[in-house]
Amino acid sequence: MENKKEQSKTRQLAAKVIFEAFKILKDAGGEMRGKEVMENIQKNINFNEWESEVYKKSGYIRWQSILHFFTIDCIKAGFLRKNKGVWTLTKEGEETMKLGPVDLLDKATELYWKWADSAEKLKDENQDELELKSEAGQLQKANLEQLEDKSVGPGN
Repeated sequence: MENKKEQSKTRQLAAKVIFEAFKILKDAGGEMRGKEVMENIQKNINFNEWESEVYKKSGYIRWQSILHFFTIDCIKAGFLRKNKGVWTLTKEGEETMKLGPVDLLDKATELYWKWADSAEKLKDENQDELELKSEAGQLQKANLEQLEDKSVGPGN
């Protein structure tokens, strides 16, 4: 077995919560409101103090912020879709679950950066495609999605 460098605490947590979200979606038939995904993750995983810590600046819980941040990689990789608070696991995402939590996240991040590189080349033609290029852009999008997932939409 290949000896990989040790993952940071953040990436370890990201791999754990992304994989759990994918399992929840798969078990639900592939689609669920993001708010429900979050509730199920909270029920299924015992988070330690660091993972449950609230960020002072944003007021968000660490594991939730990390989940939202890294779902952007999964979206750009084609593993996950989000639309109006509903999360959908794609066939590609379900297939990638076979890699396990760490390799799934690594693959999503690799594909995100391929997307970002190609988006950079199209910069002049389509500026909107670059809104998520920077980590700051990713965090802003993650925060927005977190707010959307907490909101009560039609049918709730």
